[in-house]
Amino acid sequence: PAPAELGFLLADLLLEGRQRLEASNGADDLVAFWRAFLGVPRPRGIERCLEVILDRMAVTSSAVFLRSTTVGLRLAAARPGEVSPALATIARTAWGRQNGYMGHKEAKDGSEASTTAAVPVISVSRPLGILAIERVGGRPLERADLALLATLGERVAWALGG
Repeated sequence: PAPAELGFLLADLLLEGRQRLEASNGADDLVAFWRAFLGVPRPRGIERCLEVILDRMAVTSSAVFLRSTTVGLRLAAARPGEVSPALATIARTAWGRQNGYMGHKEAKDGSEASTTAAVPVISVSRPLGILAIERVGGRPLERADLALLATLGERVAWALGG
């Protein structure tokens, strides 16, 4: 069976995420994303942003998919490496609906349960791509995590020059 999915309006997630970041080190995230692109090609800058997201959100993997004129979405970068089928699926769902989505996959056949989350990366009302994360084992991702991811996606768009 397919993982269970739950969708949320991006505007609501951004509002919630911005409020949470005001109480934490949100400005530090933005600076870290801008620094990620200094003196390196764009693909390496995206990889560096994903490393910040891995650390900030305590997740197993993260990926950025960018808009492509030929295939809809293309994988731009992933950390630590390969993208799981669950992560690719939630990214396609979020892209198709242009909202934040979370997915949950139950543990079976010796594998651990996992949760995924994906949000559109938007620049001035123009979708650039999708930011997606996955946590295998541990505490499942929650709506608050998705709201933070949405706000980090907004910062990635700014760092990409949007």
